[in-house]
Amino acid sequence: MKVYKDGLRSDFFGVPKSVILGEVGCGVITEDEFSVWCRDRLGRVVEEGERLGIKLSFSGRVEFTLLGEVKGDFFSAMNEERECVYSIYNNINISNIQYNILGERERAFDIGYLDALEFCNTVSLLRYLVKREFFAHKPTFMPKPISTKEGAGFKIKMKISGEREVEARFLGGLALHSPEYTVFTNSCANSYPRLNSKDCPHYVCVGEGQDMLVRRIKEEGGVYELAFPDNSCNCYLCVISLILAGEMGVLDRGRTVDEIEELNPVVIKDLVRLPTTLYEAIVVSEGSGFMQAVLGERYKREYFSLKRAESEEFDDKSTEEEYIKKYFPLL
Repeated sequence: MKVYKDGLRSDFFGVPKSVILGEVGCGVITEDEFSVWCRDRLGRVVEEGERLGIKLSFSGRVEFTLLGEVKGDFFSAMNEERECVYSIYNNINISNIQYNILGERERAFDIGYLDALEFCNTVSLLRYLVKREFFAHKPTFMPKPISTKEGAGFKIKMKISGEREVEARFLGGLALHSPEYTVFTNSCANSYPRLNSKDCPHYVCVGEGQDMLVRRIKEEGGVYELAFPDNSCNCYLCVISLILAGEMGVLDRGRTVDEIEELNPVVIKDLVRLPTTLYEAIVVSEGSGFMQAVLGERYKREYFSLKRAESEEFDDKSTEEEYIKKYFPLL
C-alpha cells in the first residue's frame, strides 16, 4: 500500500505526518515519534487545565490560497473545485465542517467545537486533504503568499468553562504570554509580513473589537477568538501553547487583563506588541523559558536551531517570489 506523506512541512516542527491512522482515500498517513509526543503532551496539558478548574473546547477557521487556475463558479455543474470539496467531506468523519469562499483565490474550512485533541487531529487531516484534493489548483497554507492580499490565517475560538475568577486569570495568561508563544502560533518567516500588517491583530489586548488580539465574542459567553495564528504552525504545539499560557495565568493569581474598548494612538503607546520577525519571536520565547515549557530540553534545542536557521534566510527586503520558492513546497 502506498504511503502518503503529509504534503506540508516534513520536518519535526511542522504539521506531524501521522495524526490519524488508517486509510485516507487511497493511502495512509503514517505514525512518527514526534506526532505521538505531541498528542501525549497535549493530553497532559488538558488534564492539568481540568485540575485547575478549566474546561476548554476549540473551533477554528483554516484558511488557504489557491495559486493556480480557478475555473468558473463553485455551484456550476461538474465544477472541479466542488468535486474537491465533496471528496474532502467524504474523508472526514465529523459533520460540523463548512467550506467558505472568501475571495477570488482565498478559501477556508470552518470547524465547529471539538475537544482539544479531536480539533488538532481534524485540522491536521484537513490540511493534508486540502493539499491532496486541490493539488491541481496549487493550494498553499502560506500566511502571506500574495503580498497585496490580507493573507491566510488559522483563526481559533476557545470556549472557556470555569469559575469566573479562574476564567479571568486564564484569559490574562493567554493575553500576557502571547509574545512568548508567537513562535508556535506564527512559526515561519512568511508569518510576519501578515502579522505586521494592519489586517492582523498584533497588540496585546482583550476586547470585543475585530482588532483585539484576544477578542471576546459578545454573543457567546466564555468564547474568545484569536485571529493572529496561521497555518504554518504545528496545530498541536499551537494549542498546547495557548492552554499552557492560560494555565500560567491561573497559577499567577496577581495578573489579569482589563478589556479595552478600542485601539487608538493613545491606547497603543502603552501596549506590548507581538514580535515583528521570526527571529525576535524565537529570542522572546527562548529567553522567557516558554519554549522549554512547551517542548522540553530535547525538542527545544532542535526547534531553536532549526527555526533560527530558517529565520536567517529572510529579511525585511525578502520578496514574494523568495517566500513562495521556500514555503510553497512545505505549506
